[in-house]
Amino acid sequence: MRHRLGGCCTLHEFLKHSNVGNLNEPTDPIRVLRVDKRTERDAQGAEHFGPLRRSEPVLHVIDFVVDDQRGHGGERTAMPSRGGTRHDQEVRTTIRFNLLHPHPQPDDLAARHRAFVEMARFGDTRGFDMISLEEHHGADNAWSPSPMILAAMVIGATQRLGVAISALLLPLHDPLRVAEDLAVLDLAGGGRVVTTFGIGYRPSEYAQHAKSWDGRGDLMDECLDAVLKAWTGEPFEYRGATVRVTPTPVSKPHPIVMVGGTSKAAARRAARFGLPMFSAAHTPELEPYYYEQCDAFGTQGFYASPSAGLCVAHVTDDPDRAWAMLGHHFLHEATTYAAWQTPDIRSAVKSGASTVTDLRAEGLYRFVTPDECVAIAATHGPMDSVLLHPLCGGMPIDEGWRCLELVAERVIGASPTK
Repeated sequence: MRHRLGGCCTLHEFLKHSNVGNLNEPTDPIRVLRVDKRTERDAQGAEHFGPLRRSEPVLHVIDFVVDDQRGHGGERTAMPSRGGTRHDQEVRTTIRFNLLHPHPQPDDLAARHRAFVEMARFGDTRGFDMISLEEHHGADNAWSPSPMILAAMVIGATQRLGVAISALLLPLHDPLRVAEDLAVLDLAGGGRVVTTFGIGYRPSEYAQHAKSWDGRGDLMDECLDAVLKAWTGEPFEYRGATVRVTPTPVSKPHPIVMVGGTSKAAARRAARFGLPMFSAAHTPELEPYYYEQCDAFGTQGFYASPSAGLCVAHVTDDPDRAWAMLGHHFLHEATTYAAWQTPDIRSAVKSGASTVTDLRAEGLYRFVTPDECVAIAATHGPMDSVLLHPLCGGMPIDEGWRCLELVAERVIGASPTK
């Protein structure tokens, strides 16, 4: 049996009650998973979850699932919902960016990067919840290779918007530099960045970075171990040298990180390191296995995955017109992504379409009116949000703005809690 958690609180208080990551006595509140626009003064029930700075935005925990056997001192504990909003009363929104273009040219890519920052700033002031960023390398269409830099651009332009790096391909990086960069992001953003560490699935990316594809599992383990030790601020041994990483992050015990994947190996790895697991696809069969592994390793965490009905939404007043004008942009991204995947790879956004007609019929990418978007949001599960992609596949920037403006005015604006 598990409890679904909800209510207004800081993420530290959520983690303290769920005992995720062996958190003991949290101090400063941090904002990671989503932030309400309300503050301590007008958040009903927030006083139950410890003091907040007067201007500190309140985190609304979105029904994370935590095993009720993992409480303090072995007792069953759950954080009750005390006032605030419920997930079924509001529209949650994530804006996805990978900034690709089928025929990339520096001037166009520069314009897209500028638009990305402005769209993040717009989202921050108009009630959007999260920016989602990605990492791939060597793509002909310039699929974004630098999510940590993009995350820094968002943090510098916003005050409350969450940032999800999903995923950072950890084995391709120097883990000490990753620890430094994510610590700096954590300090600058007050804990607004959530990172999913992925192992990747493209051998060409490993070859490009002179990393062993066959040894990727061991490399992932080494990197996770180094990053987690680095965030303690204490000296430790790494590849035959004694090293120490500074600065340490403001979030304790460390910034929120998860292990991504859709395999039992990924679930075992997450459990072994005492980290949450985020599945890239709807994989309900992995959830009990993950918790079994947590029990076996004596660790604690939580499991999250998208629902079976996840889709990428483009909001428009005229879906037929939008499909005629923009469908080939969405098809370009869908076919590019699908071409990278082998049959054993599972993803919530993997398409089998080869034509715009097929893509529209498939339903993974949906062009909907504002009212239809509100209706879709009403069917969402506790871990879902409206996933928008306003620069998908090199689509015109102006069309992306039209989508975001419609969502702000007639989707978020229609939500009773925003």
